[in-house]
Amino acid sequence: MTKCQYFSKYVFWSRFLKMDSLEDIQERCCHLYQRVKAAYGPRVQEAWVAFVQYSETHPYMTMFFITTLIMCVLPMILFLCFAITTVLVTFIGFVFVEGTLLTVGTVILTLAVAVVGILAFTLVALVAASWVTFSAAYKMLEQTKRRFRGNENVPSSSSSPRRRSSPECSSDGPTVDGDWEKVK
Repeated sequence: MTKCQYFSKYVFWSRFLKMDSLEDIQERCCHLYQRVKAAYGPRVQEAWVAFVQYSETHPYMTMFFITTLIMCVLPMILFLCFAITTVLVTFIGFVFVEGTLLTVGTVILTLAVAVVGILAFTLVALVAASWVTFSAAYKMLEQTKRRFRGNENVPSSSSSPRRRSSPECSSDGPTVDGDWEKVK
């Protein structure tokens, strides 16, 4: 078979498989029949004429041949139908089982990630609250310790700085701590 013949057969089958409407299908089937008839027509026609003549002269033998042919082909057709049905049902069942497994796995994974996220958020919030509480308690203890030792004039290490009075600004008001005596 040459490359050109192969290409022409490829084009024929690709066009044959693109079925748009019922008329198009009928036209393509007729075209296929005409091609087969042109290629194998004389031999097939001779064999068909010989079969018809034999069946007219021997009707019982023809009936036996057709019945035998049907009885031999019927189990094969039933087996093929059963096999195709089994494959389809197995495939559909596999899709349903896989879909169910994927859904269950997704739900379990989502719950696990949610639980870990909630626990992580709780732990971070607990650590942050502890840090703030302990640092504030530590600063309060340091201030209390300084006051008991008599170092009241030592500035505390609080986060808000004490306002200092400038020379232009006389004692108009209290400082942030409210100490009127230190300003005057």
